[in-house]
Amino acid sequence: MPSLREHKEDVPDLVQTYWRDEHQTRRRVATVSEAVLNQFSNYSWPGNVRELRNTLERAVIVCEGAVVDQTPSSRSANDRSAGR
Repeated sequence: MPSLREHKEDVPDLVQTYWRDEHQTRRRVATVSEAVLNQFSNYSWPGNVRELRNTLERAVIVCEGAVVDQTPSSRSANDRSAGR
């Protein structure tokens, strides 16, 4: 399988596929925001598809609403800046 960084155009489709798997397990999350899709599409994914899937899974787990609107790393940065 080619490196994900060489096929960034596939990221949105992969996110949708993996999100469906997560949605079946954790039904409270309805969708992934456009901003998160853009972040995922612009990241180099050195861990390839496995890293993408794990990152999406963590994003769904920590999501506080119906829309994944932050990645786990952006949430941690926001928590640190807010003094949490």
